[in-house]
Amino acid sequence: MKNTLLMIATILTLAAFAQEPVRNQTQLTNTDGKAHIKFETQTIDFGKIKKDVPAEKNFPFTNTGTAPLIITGAHQSCGCTTPHTPKEAILPGAKNVIGAGFNAHNMGPFTKTITVSTNAEENNIVLTIKGEVIE
Repeated sequence: MKNTLLMIATILTLAAFAQEPVRNQTQLTNTDGKAHIKFETQTIDFGKIKKDVPAEKNFPFTNTGTAPLIITGAHQSCGCTTPHTPKEAILPGAKNVIGAGFNAHNMGPFTKTITVSTNAEENNIVLTIKGEVIE
């Protein structure tokens, strides 16, 4: 009788410790074995910039996934916009930036885009720069 009770108690104890803790939805999305890219902002206002004077701003981002993030490309909507991307893989939890250079030869307001391609779950992300070119 004692042996039977001891065996049942042992099995119940082992079963209790074998259970995986319940995770909330946020934890599950960050442990899927993939890279995830999260930008602080996807639109940057350059404000008023002078004609034919190069300007540059950065789009900070974090790899919030569990796999290394690789930027595979960045394509601009016109020749006056120049994207600058990291060449190395961004490790999980690491931060980096995508640079956006702009050199305008035409006066007036502008809105341009940079499409960033990655190995992340969020594969093609459109970043927007805007502002106004003045004399």
